[in-house]
Amino acid sequence: MKKAIIGASSGIGKELARTLARDAYRVGITGRRESFLAALKNEAPDSFLPQVLDVSDTETCIS
Repeated sequence: MKKAIIGASSGIGKELARTLARDAYRVGITGRRESFLAALKNEAPDSFLPQVLDVSDTETCIS
């Protein structure tokens, strides 16, 4: 099972990602802060697939 969370580096997104990982999901996690995503990945390396993404940066977001 797979899910993706935008804004998983903190707050509700982070807790939702943790919950899904505990329920055996593979979770794509995105956020602006690479170090926060890396820390989350370290909690469950086989569950999280991190990608830095800033939706306010129109140069790097897919349109």
